[in-house]
Amino acid sequence: MRFHLAACALVLALGVASGARAQSAADDWAPPTAEARPTSGEASFLSGRTLGIGQVLMAAALGWPGLWAQVELAPDSTFNIGARVAVVYGSPVMGLVTGAGGELIVPMRIHLFGEGDVDLALRVAPQVALGEGRLFGEAEGVRANDLGVSSRVEVGPRIGWRVVERVTLLAGVDAGAGVSWTDGEEVRAIGTFSATLGIEALMTLQTMLFAEVSGGAGVADGSGRAVPLYPQQEIFRLSLGLAYVL
Repeated sequence: MRFHLAACALVLALGVASGARAQSAADDWAPPTAEARPTSGEASFLSGRTLGIGQVLMAAALGWPGLWAQVELAPDSTFNIGARVAVVYGSPVMGLVTGAGGELIVPMRIHLFGEGDVDLALRVAPQVALGEGRLFGEAEGVRANDLGVSSRVEVGPRIGWRVVERVTLLAGVDAGAGVSWTDGEEVRAIGTFSATLGIEALMTLQTMLFAEVSGGAGVADGSGRAVPLYPQQEIFRLSLGLAYVL
């Protein structure tokens, strides 16, 4: 009799403990929130829809003014940051002027609004470029081959619209300010303005094709210069590439 009572007490104790653990687990469980993923559940690299928390994206592209590779990190779903390294054979701010150089950009996207298939983010992109002076406005045959350096920050909104499953259209504008310097010359102020259109198409949930084109104009302080700047100050950029979410 005592044995049966002890067995019953043990079974009851185990049942209570098991129920308590189940209740605790139920209390701790919560459904995934929108903050833990992109708005539509699909990755985006260039639009206003940021990546989900902890996602890492690798991308590469070619076009004008060069070819580049980038890694994009998402420490938070509302803030993405990347690092882009480019080899340029044209000027980032001087239209179709050709020359050799390199560029480093640290693009950041800050998600501001998302509803349905539309997302809005603020893009902030500090960048520095160096190369032949002709890339930064020096006249051919004077200081065109001297070392030139340019640094600027571009800021502007990015809108993403998921038009159909796996396809996102993007648009934005950027305004930039910075400085430019060529060996033997004083540092001069520069400003840029550009508009951007693009498209992203997911081949799989991890693999994306994208195209982006930007056009605009730049201004530079040429006052007091003995060496004239190139007359053209147009901006043209084109990227065709592939991205992959790790």
